[in-house]
Amino acid sequence: MKRMKNHVEGELAPVFCDEISEHTKNEIFELIRKAKEQPNIQFNYVDPIDNVSYCVSADDHKFAVSVVDIGPLPNASLYPVLTDIYGEPDKVFSKPWYRDERFVFLVMYWGR
Repeated sequence: MKRMKNHVEGELAPVFCDEISEHTKNEIFELIRKAKEQPNIQFNYVDPIDNVSYCVSADDHKFAVSVVDIGPLPNASLYPVLTDIYGEPDKVFSKPWYRDERFVFLVMYWGR
């Protein structure tokens, strides 16, 4: 189990990281490209194998990548993939998903 800084509670929170397929990574990078080209629009991808939901959005100041997965721990599998390219996110937080609290929402923000 890994731990990440959770900016909601201001402390280190447990997370889990799994391997992500190359196909899913490519889908996420495509979402990031689209979001940066078309600000203020949310782009989504649901991995059909793992049933994990990814969302990317951007505005003039930042871009955000979120992951929604079954809990109880946040899915931080994209964290090492994205930090290798974009560096450490400016902010990371997680909380139960408002639509169904069995799922956990993790969001990472980077300045543009």
